Amino acid sequence: MLDRREFLLTSAVSVLPTIRSGGCRFLVEPGNPLAAESLRGYRRRLRESAEARLIVVPGFRKLSAGQLIALQTSVLNGACVVLETGLAFASGEEIAAQSADLWNHFGIRIAPQLSKATGGFRYIRYHWPIDTMVRDFSAAVVLEPGSGEPIGSAAGQVLAIRRRVGQGCMIYLGSPLGPALLAEDKQAESWIRTLSEGV
Repeated sequence: MLDRREFLLTSAVSVLPTIRSGGCRFLVEPGNPLAAESLRGYRRRLRESAEARLIVVPGFRKLSAGQLIALQTSVLNGACVVLETGLAFASGEEIAAQSADLWNHFGIRIAPQLSKATGGFRYIRYHWPIDTMVRDFSAAVVLEPGSGEPIGSAAGQVLAIRRRVGQGCMIYLGSPLGPALLAEDKQAESWIRTLSEGV
């Protein structure tokens, strides 16, 4: 746990700069092939800008303490951060580690299990920022009740949430959206376009 002085020092040298409307910026874990694939999908649909208010972390598995604090600082100052799960093939230890990071930095709790798609795929029903159904082929992270406002679900389980943090918001997607964007899924495209235009 950082004390106040360490937190302010880390915040001052944050690599995530001034926040402005329009565009998107990405924070990608090196050496994460799931993140790289998902990033390609987002890049097809979002314009990159170094000072954008929207920050997308595709295929999120494990970020450094400094990266987590930089994201926390950005969201407190008004950014909208989308954390897209990268835990489809994760071990129990990796899920536990991410769960601890999400709780400690953003107040989000994920369940200790993955929800498996039945019949090879399922549809995630998103209620916000638009009402749409996006096809999903992967295992998904289930979120604990009370983690935030539910914005996506399947089979009665919450798979996506939105949570206000400071002046900004955190969005956790327990089902990867980037691969659907890469496959030119029209519903996924509508969802991310509506989100980016509203930020």
